[in-house]
Amino acid sequence: LPDLPKIPSEANISDISNESEHYYITKDQGPTPSRMFTEKDIFHLVNLKLDQWQRRWMGTIEASKGTKKCVVLTTFTDKVLQRKDIHWDEFVKRTLDLPSARYLVNIEGIGIIKAKLHLIQEHYACETLNLWIGNVFRQEQLKDTVYLSEVMSLIAGILEGLNLIHSYGFLHPGLSSKKILLVDKGLCKIYDFCLSKDAPNMTSFKKSKMPPSLNHFPPETLHRNEYSRPSDVWSAAGVIWEILAGTLPFSYAQDGTTFENQIDAPPESQIILYEQLKNKLLYQCWHLVCPRRPTIRELRESYQVIFESLRDDTYEIPRIDLYTSMATGTQDGKEETEVYTDTYAAVS
Repeated sequence: LPDLPKIPSEANISDISNESEHYYITKDQGPTPSRMFTEKDIFHLVNLKLDQWQRRWMGTIEASKGTKKCVVLTTFTDKVLQRKDIHWDEFVKRTLDLPSARYLVNIEGIGIIKAKLHLIQEHYACETLNLWIGNVFRQEQLKDTVYLSEVMSLIAGILEGLNLIHSYGFLHPGLSSKKILLVDKGLCKIYDFCLSKDAPNMTSFKKSKMPPSLNHFPPETLHRNEYSRPSDVWSAAGVIWEILAGTLPFSYAQDGTTFENQIDAPPESQIILYEQLKNKLLYQCWHLVCPRRPTIRELRESYQVIFESLRDDTYEIPRIDLYTSMATGTQDGKEETEVYTDTYAAVS
């Protein structure tokens, strides 16, 4: 990757737009030949998000053979960048180190527009995991059959995606089923993560936009604004529970100010539709204090054991593809080196 030019400061973008949570997804294609785009390379279509922190809009870039590709561009406001609340330029550059993965949105490249770095990702119209869960559990009779293998693939994909971003030094404060895109049956992609060192500031931003709830944030985040890998584990467990039970794990009445308030975490008896996928380790994500929670890798491996016990010709079984992590070191006292493994591929 060539050195990027120095980005001067400029006045805030004054465009006005409506907010939207359903704005991008990727296809299984490689990146464009050049990953650097200037303002003349991008055609503005519509603003998607405009608030005190972020700017996000949809546009098109030149694709192969003279065709146009629809993309989403994201940046932060001048105020945030000038205060250095978010290390945005570093984040954008480091996303280019991520390998192509089924469970993350594809990074098209970097745009330099109005004197700012923009992250460019491919756009695709689809529903979120949250909408899919609602549709599945609202049906009195399952007209469109949801196979167990499809649910297994969703769980595996979420854990694979989080395992990958953790190994590259990213975290995902605010993770929920609304922040996971469903591109096909059993295939989901995550987005909107950040650098680990930016997680506390990103958490403050997310908390200003969401109701204070254990469904959205773990206790250490709600009450001390702390965020680490175990915090992602708490949120991932909530999303998996929602897939299996069709409801959020904690009622708002259960949201409390102390660890003791968590002892009434949802019982296994609520999981009726996919009883084969009950997992004791899932409950430890809520019942153990932050440093003692399972890691994403441990949770993934526990589900791998369950999936293998259920496999037959119609289910997903493991295939190991290794990606060596760009990040090393110890975090939360558990791991020194991460290796990303893309495990669940369909096998006939």
